[in-house]
Amino acid sequence: MSIKESIKRHRNEVQELRHCFLTERYAKQPELYDECDIQKLRSTDWPVWRFLRTERYNAETALEKLDRCLRWRRESDINYKRGEDVPKEFYEIGGMFTYNEDRDGTCVIYMRIKVNLKIARLNRYIKDFMTFVIDRVDQRTNESGFVVLIDLTDAGLRNADLDLCSHLIHVLRFYFPEALKHCIVYNLPWILRSFWPVVRMWIPNRHQHLVRFANKDEIQDYIDSEQLPKYLGGRCKRRFAEPPDGCRSVREISDNWGFTGDEIDGYLQIFEPHINETQRIQCLD
Repeated sequence: MSIKESIKRHRNEVQELRHCFLTERYAKQPELYDECDIQKLRSTDWPVWRFLRTERYNAETALEKLDRCLRWRRESDINYKRGEDVPKEFYEIGGMFTYNEDRDGTCVIYMRIKVNLKIARLNRYIKDFMTFVIDRVDQRTNESGFVVLIDLTDAGLRNADLDLCSHLIHVLRFYFPEALKHCIVYNLPWILRSFWPVVRMWIPNRHQHLVRFANKDEIQDYIDSEQLPKYLGGRCKRRFAEPPDGCRSVREISDNWGFTGDEIDGYLQIFEPHINETQRIQCLD
């Protein structure tokens, strides 16, 4: 059964949950919610149905999850974050980006783990960027959802980040339920295989089937070579690490983040080799 068919089938439950939220939660404390989200909830069924579906149509727990998500959206100001507010280096390193669609026509979000260097002071901003990318894709795709491709090519223990992985799972479960169509773990090296049993414990049993493993011979079972970036063996030459117009460098916004010039210079010295490599692989013929 398609999502649209399921929404239609459960229309009464969707309407009841919407009414319950608006009268029992929103009407009593409207300042806790963003009007952008409330308007979507009033006018479309998907933002309501997704919480019913993930809670197996338990209206009571669905209400709590919906309320929690909408409060988070207001507290985080996620609706008002802009791509150009992110330092251009976050884009140029190519750690997380959207690209072409998979064989089912679903948007794919790529994560290149080899450029995750686990710098504690940057952890918050990297998580915020991850959440921002997912939110923009979610708003664009709605019930069509998206695929996450975790590229572990050349990744090692220095890149393994259970905290970041936990954050990704948490965000997908509680703030974007039912959006993930599947997650492709690409080129998992043997040295990182011991992490999978830990990560698997964080994923509910009924969602574990969404994780698929693929190597270079199997990736095109999911994504056609014409849609796959050149650096992954595909034929698509479209650049993937391009900052939006108006992006400033991390040096220009360092004061907003509370970093000194020396700190920024130190971080850039670490990241610049990876930025340079990313720019090089974007230009593969």
